[in-house]
Amino acid sequence: MRTRIQRLIERLRGEGLGPVLARGASTFLAIHVAGVFIALGSQVVLARAMGAEGFGTYVWAYNWLVLLTLFCRMGLGTGSLRYVAAFEAREDWPALHGYLRIAWRVVLVASAAVMAAAACATLLLGERLGGATQRTLLVACLVLPVSAFLQLWSHVLRGFKRVSSSQVPSELVQPALLGLFALAVPALGLGPLGAPLAMGLNLGAASAALAITGIALWRTVPSPVRSAPPQSNTAEWLRTAFPLLVANFLNVARARVDILLLGSLAGATAAGIYAPAGRVAAVIAFGLQAVNAWVPPLISGMHARGDRRGLERLMRLSARGVFAFTVPLFLAVLLFGDRVLALFGPEFTAGYRALVILAGGQLVNALVGPVGYLMTMTGRQNAAAWIMGVHLVLGAGLNALLIPRYGFEGAAVATALTNTSWNVVMAVAAWRTLRLRATIL
Repeated sequence: MRTRIQRLIERLRGEGLGPVLARGASTFLAIHVAGVFIALGSQVVLARAMGAEGFGTYVWAYNWLVLLTLFCRMGLGTGSLRYVAAFEAREDWPALHGYLRIAWRVVLVASAAVMAAAACATLLLGERLGGATQRTLLVACLVLPVSAFLQLWSHVLRGFKRVSSSQVPSELVQPALLGLFALAVPALGLGPLGAPLAMGLNLGAASAALAITGIALWRTVPSPVRSAPPQSNTAEWLRTAFPLLVANFLNVARARVDILLLGSLAGATAAGIYAPAGRVAAVIAFGLQAVNAWVPPLISGMHARGDRRGLERLMRLSARGVFAFTVPLFLAVLLFGDRVLALFGPEFTAGYRALVILAGGQLVNALVGPVGYLMTMTGRQNAAAWIMGVHLVLGAGLNALLIPRYGFEGAAVATALTNTSWNVVMAVAAWRTLRLRATIL
C-alpha cells in the first residue's frame, strides 16, 4: 500500500516540483489568509473593548502563554513533522504507533508540571504583578495543556500531509470563537471585558479547537498503525526532540522578546499599542507561513532519500515564491497600514512607524525562505539552536537598550535588525553544513 508521502513524491516526479508546491502552498494560504483576517477581527474586538492598557495586559500574558507552551510540547511538535512523515514514508507502523503514544504521554506530564510551576510563580509574585495581570496569568495557566495538545496534534496532522485539517481548528475556529465570545460579553450583561475574562474566553475557544483537531487526527491515523504493536525508541526521540525544543524556544523567544520586554519596561499601554503593529506586519509573512506549513515533510522525505538536487530546487522555488508574494503586501502595508491600525481604536495609530519598521524586517525574511526548517528537518538542529540562541541574546540586548529611550519604536528597530541578522546567518550555515543554497539566488 502506497503512503501519502510516497504518492506525493511520485506527483513531484511526474508533474514537477513547482506546480505541486504551488498547489500545496496555495491551499494553506487560502485558509491562512482567512484565518489571519478572522484573528485580526477578533483582536480588533478585544482591543476596542479593553483599550490599549487592558489589551496590553492580555497580550503580554498571552505571549508568556505561547512561550511556556513550548515546554509543554517538549519539542515533539516539530519532531512530529520529521518522524511522522518519515515513518509513514517507510510504512514503519510499529515505530509510528510507538512515537504517537510516547508523544501523548510526554506532553501530558510536561503540561501538568509547567502549569503547576507557572501558577506557583504567579502566586508568589503577588502584588508585583497587579491584580488584573495576576488573574490573567492564572487563567493562562489553565490554557497551557489545551494549547500544548492542540499544537501537538496539529503538527502530527501536518506530518501526515493533512495540512488543511491541521489548520482549520486553530486558524479559523479558535479566533472566530474568541471574537464571537468577546462580542457576546456585553450582550449577556457580563460587564466590561477585562484581560482575565478575555483569557478565559481564549480557554473556551482553544478547547473547542482541540476537540475538532482530535476528531480529525483519529480519522487520519492509518488503520495499520492502530493494529501494529508499538515499537518505542524513546531515548532517541527525546534526544532529537530536546534540540528541537531548544530551537523552538529560542526562535519563539526571539520573536516575542520585544513584546515581553516592552510590557515589562514600558508598561501595558505601550505593549498594547505595539501589538497590533506586530500583528499587521505579520500579514506580510503570508507567503513564508504558507511554505513553512507545506515544505517541512518534503524536506524530511527528500533528505531521507538523499535527493539533494530536488531539495535544493525545493528551497530555491520556495524562496522565490515567498519573495514574489511578499513585495506587494509590503507596499500595501506602507500605503494603508495607518488605516488598518485605526480599526483597533484611535490610540493605536501611534504605532504606524513601528509597523513600517517591522514590515521592512519581514521583507528581508522573504529573501531566504524556510531556511530554519531546512536546518531542523535535516538533522542540523544543534547548529540552528546555537544561531537562535545568539540572536535571542542579541534581540534581548537591543530591546533592553532601545526600549527605555525610544519605546515601542525602539522595540521595532531591535526586532527588525535581529530578524535580518538571523536569516542571513541561517542561510550561510545551511550552505556551509549542507552545501545547499536556500535563498532566491
